[in-house]
Amino acid sequence: IAGTGGDGLPVTAGVVGSTVPSRGASLQSTAGFVLQLNATASAVNFASYVPGTDAVAGLAVDPQGDLFVTGNTAETSFPASANAWQTSLSYSGPSPEEAGFIAELAPGATAVKAATYLHGGEGTTGWNRTEMQAVVLDSQGDVFAAGQTGSDAFHLVNPLMKSFVTSNGGAWDMVLTELSPDLSTMKFSTYLSATDTYGGGSTFTAMAMDSSDHLVVTGTTLSPNFPTTPTSAEPRLPAGSSGTLETHTFVAKI
Repeated sequence: IAGTGGDGLPVTAGVVGSTVPSRGASLQSTAGFVLQLNATASAVNFASYVPGTDAVAGLAVDPQGDLFVTGNTAETSFPASANAWQTSLSYSGPSPEEAGFIAELAPGATAVKAATYLHGGEGTTGWNRTEMQAVVLDSQGDVFAAGQTGSDAFHLVNPLMKSFVTSNGGAWDMVLTELSPDLSTMKFSTYLSATDTYGGGSTFTAMAMDSSDHLVVTGTTLSPNFPTTPTSAEPRLPAGSSGTLETHTFVAKI
């Protein structure tokens, strides 16, 4: 399992994060962690904090037992790889804004094998925070992360949707990103929303990868014009819906 906790994790010998990471500039009281129980949940096989993180929200395990975790951090101590897609945390103002990240840990959480920040540039929204909430792997080992960002300057590669749209009059819009197995190259990145001026954005809920490497994502939107496909199960709003500013769920296969 992976998640977010404070002091007192039952860390085991030989792991990469034996103590709570330094609070650093963010002054967070929590950190991300990974933990494995035995088959009967009667003992901890290993447990480790994830260095330089404030929260972990998603976990995927490859066939070799490497652990891919994603979440958010405002820590400059995050151990980004030398060849990472984003090697540093950039922000302006008196306090840092949370950035998304992906980290690959060796089996047993004994070392960090690769790691990258994942956040947008300084946009015009005044709210550049990014929170990654799920991670999956395809059959080629590419790493997909999904979550939400407040940046209208999030990095896009071959995007399905180029425009940042707020999800509820607030700051968020959903993002999907694909990175190479070593986390050095962004191969695909997009917003996923409608184009309504107000309420057209979407918020992320969950993600999976099917057996043909199709990404499947689900979430919510306030938009009455989310880009559905004509032959889908529900291409239009349900009967009786008032439309704008009413929460609708969606599922998309990419």
